[in-house]
Amino acid sequence: GCLLAALSLAITSAATAGAALPARLSSRTQLRAALDVRASPARLPSRTQLRAALDVRRALVSSLHAEGTDCYRILAAAEGAPGAGVVIDRYGGTIFVQTFRQPLLPLPEDFSSDEDAETTDSLCAELLGLADEAAAALGLAGAPRVLLSHRGRGLAQRARGPDQTYAALNCALADLQGQAPETCTEFGLPIEAALVPGRDPGIFLDFRAGRRWLRDEVARRYATSGAGPRLLHVCNVFSYTCTAGVATAAAAATVGGVGAFVLNVDHAQSSLEMGRRNAAAALAALSALSPLAAQASLVESSPTGAGEEAGFACLRADALAALRVFAGVQTADNRNRRAAAGNGRGGRGGGGGGRARSAQGLAVGGGGSGGGDAELEAFALKSGGAPRQFDILVLDGAATQAG
Repeated sequence: GCLLAALSLAITSAATAGAALPARLSSRTQLRAALDVRASPARLPSRTQLRAALDVRRALVSSLHAEGTDCYRILAAAEGAPGAGVVIDRYGGTIFVQTFRQPLLPLPEDFSSDEDAETTDSLCAELLGLADEAAAALGLAGAPRVLLSHRGRGLAQRARGPDQTYAALNCALADLQGQAPETCTEFGLPIEAALVPGRDPGIFLDFRAGRRWLRDEVARRYATSGAGPRLLHVCNVFSYTCTAGVATAAAAATVGGVGAFVLNVDHAQSSLEMGRRNAAAALAALSALSPLAAQASLVESSPTGAGEEAGFACLRADALAALRVFAGVQTADNRNRRAAAGNGRGGRGGGGGGRARSAQGLAVGGGGSGGGDAELEAFALKSGGAPRQFDILVLDGAATQAG
C-alpha cells in the first residue's frame, strides 16, 4: 500500500509538472509487472552466479582467512538473478541463506504430500550443490552445513521452532548433513554464531571494519603511551552480543599494555549473556598468548565498580538512559522532582516501602523495579552523580574517541 501510494504520488507530481512518465511506468501493465517482482518467490543463485561472486571476493576472503576470520558475505542480493532477494553468508562451518521479501517458493503449511516432498527434495539438492560450490571456491576441507532463514513476508516469518517459514526444509537439510556448528571466528577468536531462522545472527558482519579499527586504536594508544601506560576505559553502547567489546578487550590483552576496562550496555539480558560467553571463550583462546595482568580485560567484573582495574562488565539498561547517567545529566522529568526517601509510591512491578530517589533524581529502591532499571539505578548510586569518563565510546555502529 505504501509503495503504491509513493508511486501514485510520483506519477501525479510528474503529470502536474508536465513531465513525461518514464517508459517503464508508461502503462498500467508495465507498472503491475514491476510490482510483481516484489511479490514473486525468491530464487536461489545458480552455481555459476555463486562462483562469480566468490571470484570477486577472492582477495578479500584470502585476507580474512589470514587474520583468522571465517564469517563473511559470499553473495549479496544484487549478485543473483534480478529480483531474486537472496543473501548468502558464511558463518564458520555454516552457509546461512536468507530471504528478505518473499520466501524461496510459496510454502504450504503441510509438507506431507508427494508433490511437496518432491519440491523439498529438489530444493535441498540445489542448496547442497551451492554448499559444494562454496567449499570448492573457498578451499574448505568439507562442504559447510546449510541453514535457511526468512525475514520478510511469508509463512510465520517471525516465528521460531516448528512454525518458522523454512522449518521443513531445515529439518530435511539437518537429516542430510547434521546440525550446524554453533561458532565462527573473527580475528582468531571464537564467536557464537547464534544462527536462528528469523533472527539476527550473533555477529553483525557489516561492523567488522569498526571492530578492526578498535583493535588498531587500542594498539596505537599503547604504542604511543610512553612510560607508564594507563588503563584504557571503553564504553560499548547498544552492545548486542558484545562483539565490539570483546574485540577491544582482546586487543588490550595482547598488545602488552595494562589492559582495559570495557563496559557493555544493552537492554537485552540474553544478548549480554551471549556477550559474556564470547568474552570467556576469547579469554580461553588467549590464555596462552597474553600477559596474565592484561588477560583481566576479558574477566567478568561488576558494572557498578569504579573501573580502576581491567575487566569486562555488562550493564543491562536502556542505552540512552545509561548515557545520561554516565554524563551526570538528570532527565527532564526527574529534574523537577525533589530527592526524597520513602515517598510512599510502590516500585514498578509492585513492592512495598515506596521508591526512594537518589540525589541525581533517578528512582531507586522500592523492591519492584525491572532488572534493567535496577542495574542502572545501582550504577547511578555508586557513582554519586559524577560523570563517568571513557577514552572510547562505541555507539550504535560508530566509534568515537576522547583524549
